[in-house]
Amino acid sequence: MKRKTLLIIVSIVIVVIIVIAVMISNYNKKKQQQLLNSYVAGSNTPVVIDTKKAASVFPLKKGSTGKAVKLIQISAGTDVDGIFGPITEQKVKARFKTGEVTIEAFKDLWIDRINNFLDAFPLKKGDKSNWVKALNVLIDNEKADNVFDDNTLQKVQKLIGREKVSAIDFTQLIVKQLNF
Repeated sequence: MKRKTLLIIVSIVIVVIIVIAVMISNYNKKKQQQLLNSYVAGSNTPVVIDTKKAASVFPLKKGSTGKAVKLIQISAGTDVDGIFGPITEQKVKARFKTGEVTIEAFKDLWIDRINNFLDAFPLKKGDKSNWVKALNVLIDNEKADNVFDDNTLQKVQKLIGREKVSAIDFTQLIVKQLNF
């Protein structure tokens, strides 16, 4: 009888521990997702980064390639080739004190930072800036320079159906084009 009671108590304790562990795990996932929600001024719609998809790209480090690396290179002021090499690593270390760029750091650089540069938007034909250079990277413009030219205009119209790119459009392009 005592053994049966003890077995029931141990079973209940184990079930309670499992339930608590699941609740903590779910809380941590929600908390992490909240950290990756951003709002662009003037918009009530959050820019949400899917952490599972982003995990296939981040952290960016030596040897990483692609559009996200190109955006880091634009921000760092290095040549933009999409290859995270020694020069990119050096610039990243100077900025982040580590040779890697996490999704959180990327979000701070390219999504949250937009709120400090709203006067640069909307991007339109004739504009010249690093925001346009980043736009050209995002839209796969072969001539990924800092000029919003006719080629940029055609690709923008095809992707978003407008001639100008608002700050909200830009953040949504980042998420869409980087497959977050």
